[in-house]
Amino acid sequence: MNYQKNSDFIGFGTLHPQYEDNEGEIEKLVASGVKGIKFHPDFGKIDILSPQMYHIYEMMSGRLAIMFHVGDYRYDFSHPTKIKQILRDFPNLTVIGAHLGGYSTWEDSMDILCGDNIYFDTSSTLEFISPELAVKILKKHDMDKILFGTDYPMWHIKKEIENIEKLPLSDDEKEKIFYGNAEKLLGLTK
Repeated sequence: MNYQKNSDFIGFGTLHPQYEDNEGEIEKLVASGVKGIKFHPDFGKIDILSPQMYHIYEMMSGRLAIMFHVGDYRYDFSHPTKIKQILRDFPNLTVIGAHLGGYSTWEDSMDILCGDNIYFDTSSTLEFISPELAVKILKKHDMDKILFGTDYPMWHIKKEIENIEKLPLSDDEKEKIFYGNAEKLLGLTK
């Protein structure tokens, strides 16, 4: 399937670190027009610092974006400290941290990841975080590295949009979040 044929959707795939031919799978994904890969370490019980995952990062560096579900106080699979280690070990890897880089661990995200070479996605976050903390994270990070809709919005999309619209951000900042930053990151055109 060629995902480039439908301009309404930008495909991301996924892999499992124990699959025998991830190199072949990455080649198939690239050939099909997929723009990135998502991992949900908590659901998959995946150690993102394992040798198998490091092999995947090596194959993806400079080729595909990688999005992680990040943070959840109940687990240690995707804590911001682990993402920070990946950023250090793979400086050419394009990383997107879902949930502003730390679902339910937003203070850690702000202290550990803000200002680093990582994109943050807003999906499924603004219902659970105060607007004040959200804006604090956004302003401490880089507004050119904030995305909307690259992760699955668990709740109603209209509500997700309204939550961003309510934030005390400039129209330019909101434009970047809603589509400008994704256009640049994923090489999209209007």
